[in-house]
Formats: sequence, structure tokens, C-alpha cells
Amino acid sequence: MIVKSGIRQGGILSRLLFNIYIDSLIIGLKSSGLGCHLRGLYVGCIAYADDLLLLSGSVTLLQKMLNVCSDHADQLDIRFNTKKSCLLHIGNSFTKKMENYLQMNGQDVCWFDKIKYLGVYIVSGKSFTVDVSNRIRKFYASANAITPHTVV
Repeated sequence: MIVKSGIRQGGILSRLLFNIYIDSLIIGLKSSGLGCHLRGLYVGCIAYADDLLLLSGSVTLLQKMLNVCSDHADQLDIRFNTKKSCLLHIGNSFTKKMENYLQMNGQDVCWFDKIKYLGVYIVSGKSFTVDVSNRIRKFYASANAITPHTVV
């Protein structure tokens, strides 16, 4: 497919136009009734910039959410990169081997034991766990770089 028009990444209008696209996607997911709710608040799709996190109580409903995303992308003539998309299992049966059978745009989306989201690692497990050890290491490295060293 040849792209004849578009917007440059980092351009002044890029964020605004992208937000319009994503806002309509989130509204579509919310109106579908799919995804998680917390005290009546829809939390089935958490978005920050171009990072989307879909939350579902079941694999079957998650596939339906992925279908909503695919259909919405087709209508807006955008594509989700399945190579950068990840599946993570959190819950009582997290040790159960998950098969790669969820798809988006006709391509498999793979399961992982750990994913990076907004600079932190979320770990598959019985409960929600975040691994921040990498962030702590980077903090100490930065602090050591600016700390004056005295020579005795």
C-alpha cells in the first residue's frame, strides 16, 4: 500500500489528530460493553499517548475487544502493529499455558511473561505486580554520575 498523505510523527498536529482517532476508539470500546469496570467506571481501555492497554476478565471477551479495535482501525484506515502488541495473563490460573490464538488484523498476538508499559514492567502472576528494578538501577546510575567523588 502506498501512503499518499499523512502526518509526520512529532508534527504539531500529530498528537491532536491521533487523540481524535483514539478517543473515538475508546468510545467505541466503552459503548460495546466489553472490558473491565471499577465501581461503575469504565477501565477496559487505558490510554497514554500511543500506548493502549486493554483489560478484560476473559480471553473470549478480550478477543471481542481486539475485534472492535480492528474494525475501528479499518474504518479510520489505520493499522495496529501486532508485532508490538502483547498479551499478559494475570489471575488465579496464570500458570496455565496460554495458546497464541488471539488475533488482530488476522495476525496472532503473542502471550508474554512480562511486558513493558510506560517504562515499567508488568509481570504475569496471580496478582498485579510491577517490576521497577530496572528503573531503580537507572536512578542509581544517574545519581552516581552527578555525585561528586572525593579522592583521598
